[in-house]
Amino acid sequence: VEIARSRALAERVVQKLKLMDDPEFNELLVPANPSLPWQLDPRHVAPELWRQLFPPPTEPERILTLVVDKFLERLNVQPKATSYVFSIQFISENANQAALIANTIADIYISEQEDIKREGNRRANTWLEQRVSEMLAQVQVLDRNVDTYRQEAGLIRGRNTYVSEQQLAELNSQLVLAKSRRAEAEARYRQVTSLIGGKSRLDATTEVLASPLIQRLREKEAEVQRNESQLLETYGPKHPKVVNNQAEMRDLRRLIDDETRKIAAGLANELDIARANEQSLMQSVAALERRAAEIQQAEIKLNELQREA
Repeated sequence: VEIARSRALAERVVQKLKLMDDPEFNELLVPANPSLPWQLDPRHVAPELWRQLFPPPTEPERILTLVVDKFLERLNVQPKATSYVFSIQFISENANQAALIANTIADIYISEQEDIKREGNRRANTWLEQRVSEMLAQVQVLDRNVDTYRQEAGLIRGRNTYVSEQQLAELNSQLVLAKSRRAEAEARYRQVTSLIGGKSRLDATTEVLASPLIQRLREKEAEVQRNESQLLETYGPKHPKVVNNQAEMRDLRRLIDDETRKIAAGLANELDIARANEQSLMQSVAALERRAAEIQQAEIKLNELQREA
């Protein structure tokens, strides 16, 4: 309401409708026989004194001031009850001109409000563009900080997890297999060593049974053992043939033990390799577990940087 009845808006209406050329508003255009109100105006009763107290502005400004004063005297802008609606009333000697002036006030008011909104939007856009530019620079710095920290901390991410986590999962799988191979090698080694010296000959392992030499020696041992039974029945325990047969049996068993020891030595070597491999994997897993703990701590800092960015 204050804007609609302001002097600034009134001046714009006066200039747009050229009311300074209208005698109704410009008293300087009044005819030679002035009216009583005009005669009672102090500016006309004591013009010299008035000009001394209030120096008149330049002629165009003076005319505009007088016209705007007259204009505002006839203008009435009031709000409608408690709403945002307000009415514009103007009094003029001509009904059409009164309507034209009231409508022009409304048009200029709306135009000014639109200009104010556009200016506000322009300022907001200017501010936002500047702010976005500043924040973009900040984001670029923060993104670089994230990348730098990730590289310094060794947080090189693979498909789903960090590389060290992938390595740890793979090494744990390898360690499980290594433990299984070591346990298997120990079992095979114990089985073979139990055969040396004639112990547990019925529990021969696959390695022993797979040896062609041992197979031939076992066949020969079985044949000699059968001969010993026959010779004992025929000649008795002290007969030279029986003694020779028993010596041959001892030689065969010694050869079997020697070959079994060779197989056991090979299995012992395999067991040593399996144990060394298991120990190496355990050390690698321990190192990666320490690295995983470091990564977990580094991830906390990285997440903070990423959230900030």
